[in-house]
Amino acid sequence: MDQPTTPRAGGRPRWWTPREPVAATRVVGLLALCGAVYTVVNGLVSPEVLGQRPGGWAATVGAAAVMALASAWPVARPERCPGWAAVLLASGAGLLVLLLDVFTQDTSFGAQVYLGWPALYAAYHLRRAAAWLLTAQAVLADAALLAVLEGTAAVARDVPAHLATFAVVTAMLTAARDRTDRLVQRLRHDAGTDALTGLATRRVFDAVLTEHLAAGRACGVLLADVDHFKRVNDVDGHATGDAVLRAVADQLRAVCRTGDVVARYGGDELAVVLVHDEHDPHGPGVGPLRADALHAVAERFRAGVAALRLPRSPLAPADGVDALRPTVSVGLAVSVPGDAGHPPAPHQLVARADQALYAAKRAGRDRVARAGHTADAAAPAAPRVPAPAPAPDAPPVSARERR
Repeated sequence: MDQPTTPRAGGRPRWWTPREPVAATRVVGLLALCGAVYTVVNGLVSPEVLGQRPGGWAATVGAAAVMALASAWPVARPERCPGWAAVLLASGAGLLVLLLDVFTQDTSFGAQVYLGWPALYAAYHLRRAAAWLLTAQAVLADAALLAVLEGTAAVARDVPAHLATFAVVTAMLTAARDRTDRLVQRLRHDAGTDALTGLATRRVFDAVLTEHLAAGRACGVLLADVDHFKRVNDVDGHATGDAVLRAVADQLRAVCRTGDVVARYGGDELAVVLVHDEHDPHGPGVGPLRADALHAVAERFRAGVAALRLPRSPLAPADGVDALRPTVSVGLAVSVPGDAGHPPAPHQLVARADQALYAAKRAGRDRVARAGHTADAAAPAAPRVPAPAPAPDAPPVSARERR
């Protein structure tokens, strides 16, 4: 199943966009194709539907051919069709059937039900407004067919039943789809959101990075690691460690811009896909200027974390440290369009950022390092961040902690 339509900036998806564009476009194409086949077969099996007017068979075959041709592209390449294609094809097919029924003077039950196909399709696949629009079209088409061929008495006889039937079906299906869509969105949000920090998950980070690099867009990767985080967990407890991680995550989210994807990469590691936003007046340019601007984002994050003062756990030992002063080491790697003629693969860009992160830790922590550059020392005004002194029986620092 394809992803739901992404809402346009500053608003909800347009009313004519399907709930699931690729699937909905393919389905309406298949329905139109099936309708074309049905039209021809019905003419062969029940010749009376061709009417007494000369040219009934030619009109039937012509209408079927038009529907078949119109369905070819939505069936073969639905992902390349515009968002309005599904509504247009469903509406156009309904109007074509109406014209064929009028020409062949067919007011049979089958002909009237056939006019309702677009409404049934729309109730499940399209958004509420489009579904009701096509339902109204189906009822009005039925009324027009009966009025032209049989008069107002036939309209009063048949249309109320058709109106009630299609209205109830549309109401039920759109309500069910709305509930399903809300549930799917909630599940998708929960699957892509880290429960502790509220940041995106690593899966989301990997998917966005892959998408940007595949499209040849300039982007950067920031990896950050909370210094001495294991020691905070060991001395002050995991609840305090969680509070530190949440505070650091909030700080990282605050310095990033709209469009940047901030994620919890794993454990105490945070990651950002930094993207170029041409409409952001504070955004980077391209080439060296871009790298410097992204470096400035990383430095603001580092300095903001260094300024934090977080309460210690009541269970912490009396070691003279009255507040936690966390720091982060940050690694940054940048890719720009035409990067050496061969943009790096996602794992290569992440590996460069990870190497820069190690360089920042080796240089003394609480600093930013960029791939291919020397790690920058922490700004003099930023408070240095000694971790809480370990308890007398604290375990030795692991290799992971020495990062």
